Amino acid sequence: MSTFIGVNVRGAPEWLTDDAGASYNRMIADGMPTTGLNDGGRYDWEQIDIFLDRYTTNYAESSKSDRRTWRGATYWRKVGVDSAATPGESKHERGDALDLIGKQLAWVRKNGRKYGWIIDRVKGEPW
Repeated sequence: MSTFIGVNVRGAPEWLTDDAGASYNRMIADGMPTTGLNDGGRYDWEQIDIFLDRYTTNYAESSKSDRRTWRGATYWRKVGVDSAATPGESKHERGDALDLIGKQLAWVRKNGRKYGWIIDRVKGEPW
């Protein structure tokens, strides 16, 4: 099951697993700012779109770094883009991850561990 947690900074609805959503809502109730949600749960097709937007099988056109294997093919990150998890490996796909910005991010960095959140574990993420 999943829990609607609000809309992101682009106005799109966001969700998390029921447990993660309950934790998020407790943080809101305990004073976390309500603006700054950039991304929450992500459907499989969304992760695939993000991955294919940022990675290529064409080594010559890639950054020649951050090699990934998916569906039997080898991918490299494109030039000038952030990394992305290989489809099927993102905590966003499970509904257990948040990308936050601004005051909401600062609040969670300070208080999130009390609510079960791990801080900034993904190398190269802009948050």
